[in-house]
Amino acid sequence: MNVSIGAKLTMSKDALDNYGESYQGMVLTVISKANKYMPAKQFYKQGQPKGYHPGYDDAIPGMWLYDFAEIDFSLYEWELNHI
Repeated sequence: MNVSIGAKLTMSKDALDNYGESYQGMVLTVISKANKYMPAKQFYKQGQPKGYHPGYDDAIPGMWLYDFAEIDFSLYEWELNHI
């Protein structure tokens, strides 16, 4: 998927099953994206460098993890739909 910062997305059915139907139809605006892991202490000390995320799972190489303006948790690209 690898969408740009500012892109508008919605949660997939699988994500809604995990996080709750209250998010159905909610438009999410991408504010950051990552495809590399960095430990939280290092991540925040270095000023949250682009492309890194302390929650990224290295077992999923190349998969993007996104943060959004509207929610306080991150979602992987398989949990998202284009509008």
